Amino acid sequence: MAHIEKYRAKEKLFGDRASRLDREDYYVFSDKILHEIEPFVETVYRPDQLPDKPSFGDIDLIAQSSDPFTEKDFKEIFGEQLLDYSRNGETYSLLVKISDIRAAHVDFIRAIDETDLMRKEIYFSKGHTSPIIGMLSRRLGFTYGTEGFFKRYCDSKGQWHDIKITDDLFEGMQILGLDPEEWRRITTIDDIVTFISASPHFTNEMFEEDSLAKRDREQIQRIASQEYIIEKLRALERKPQGLEENVFFKELLPKQYEQYERTIAELETKLQQRRAVDGYSVMEALHIAPGEQVGQALEYIHEHYPDATELTDEMVIILRRELGVE
Repeated sequence: MAHIEKYRAKEKLFGDRASRLDREDYYVFSDKILHEIEPFVETVYRPDQLPDKPSFGDIDLIAQSSDPFTEKDFKEIFGEQLLDYSRNGETYSLLVKISDIRAAHVDFIRAIDETDLMRKEIYFSKGHTSPIIGMLSRRLGFTYGTEGFFKRYCDSKGQWHDIKITDDLFEGMQILGLDPEEWRRITTIDDIVTFISASPHFTNEMFEEDSLAKRDREQIQRIASQEYIIEKLRALERKPQGLEENVFFKELLPKQYEQYERTIAELETKLQQRRAVDGYSVMEALHIAPGEQVGQALEYIHEHYPDATELTDEMVIILRRELGVE
C-alpha cells in the first residue's frame, strides 16, 4: 500500500489569511475565545480532539443558543478582532485576529437545545471518526449525523425517506455494531480504524471505491486523514458474516423498530391512496382534459373522501355534479 499521510492541510474558507495552529497555540487561543464568548451563550463546548493531531486549520466550538447568531452578535463579542464572517446553516465561520500578524479560522456550530448539543458534542469529537461512521451507516441503510440517527427506507415509488430512530448517537453506534466505550477510548487515527473494523457488520468491501457514495469518494480525496483510514480499512480483507442490517436495531431498540415498521406501513398506505386516486384516474373517470377541473376534483376528494383508495360510481356522479361536467 502506498504511503498515505495521516494529516495534511486542506483548502480552507479563509485561505492563507487563517494561520495553521500547532497544538499548543490551538489550546491557548481556543481557551481565549471560549472565555470571550461564554457570557453570551448558554453553553459552549470544545470537541474532544485526537492527541496525535499535530496542528489545526481551524477551531471548532459548539455553542448552545436558543436564538440564531448574527454577524452583529460576533462583532459585539470580538470587536475589531473579527476580520471576516461567513454562515452556512448553523455553522458560523469567523476569521478572528489572535495577534498582530496572525488570525485564526473559528467555526461556531450552533446547538438549539441540550439534545442538539449532546448530538453535536459526539459528532464533532474524535477527529474524523463520525464521517467514517457515516459511511458505514449508509452502507447498512442508516443515516448517522448531527440531527440524530435515522433508518433509510425506499418506498414502492422509489422515493427515499429518513425515519428517525433516536437522538442518541451512542445508540446509533450500537445499532451499527460499534461500541461507545471503545469510541471513548479513541486517541489516535489508527484507533479509528480499529474501532470501525470491530463492527460485526464491517467488511473491507464496504469501503471500496465503487461501494461508496459519490460524496464520500469526493470527501476522501479532499481529506488526508479520511483517505488514510479508508486505505487501512480496505487492507483488512474482512469477509461478510451474513448479518441482516437491522439485527442490532431489532435487538437493542425493539419498540423503536416496531414504530419504524408502523411508519413505513403508513407511508405505503398513503402512497397507495395517492396512486389509486390521482389526476390520471380523475381525468379518465370524468372524461376531462388536464387543467383546473382536475385540481378541483382532487381537492374535493381529499376533503370529503380522505381515505378513498378508488373512485366509486357514486363519487364520480357527485364529482360531475360539483364540477358541472356533462
